Amino acid sequence: MTATSVTSTNEFIQTVQQLLKPLGDIGGKQIFGGYGLQVAAKQFAIIRGTTIYFRVDDITRQKYLDKGMQPFSYASTKGIIKVKQYYEAPEELIKYPTLLVKWAKEAVDIVVNKT
Repeated sequence: MTATSVTSTNEFIQTVQQLLKPLGDIGGKQIFGGYGLQVAAKQFAIIRGTTIYFRVDDITRQKYLDKGMQPFSYASTKGIIKVKQYYEAPEELIKYPTLLVKWAKEAVDIVVNKT
């Protein structure tokens, strides 16, 4: 299956998990109206629809901002909540698995090395 043939969120989740196999066993669960990707029970990404949001820190966040990416957000009774620990990944990463894995590895390293 190619990224361009993905027609549903579930297909997209499966495609992303397959592409990220080089990172090891990728688990996940439903969260915030999306799907959280985990390594070693630590969440490093959120998928909503066909958008991936990776965990960022003070060092990696600027790379996302430079590309015009937005933080993960959702609607609540208090308005729009922005979760600035997760930023959307550039859409083209899905077409370049090596880059996708590189960006995902940065996010994994953040949650694994978090004290």
